[in-house]
Amino acid sequence: MNAVNRFSRNLIYLLFVVLVVYLLSLRAQRGKTLVVGKWPLQPVVEGVEGVALVKQRGDGSQVLIVKVSKALPKAKVLVQTKDGLFYELGAMQGATFVITLPAKMKVQELKFLRLKGPEGRILAETTLKMP
Repeated sequence: MNAVNRFSRNLIYLLFVVLVVYLLSLRAQRGKTLVVGKWPLQPVVEGVEGVALVKQRGDGSQVLIVKVSKALPKAKVLVQTKDGLFYELGAMQGATFVITLPAKMKVQELKFLRLKGPEGRILAETTLKMP
């Protein structure tokens, strides 16, 4: 009976150590983000300046970040693929827009990024050329 208790206790310790190592590896992997590309926004309307950048996380997902100099309430973020299709990714709430790109949409497949105002005017745009 004593050997069974010792085996059970050692098994629990071993599972605990494996779980801790697994969680630490996930944490280290999550911290590895690389900047895939950075493009300045070309203002169409005066005063709208900013930058668009794409970061790749450790898990392979890509994050699009759009930062502008002033808050653009309800400005829509549109991307155009190389096939000519436009996708609306969402609306800006302030001066920064952050979204994880869908798994099937990679930055290498995108051609343009545009910020469109609530009245339909293009505020700023950039060509997403990979270096």
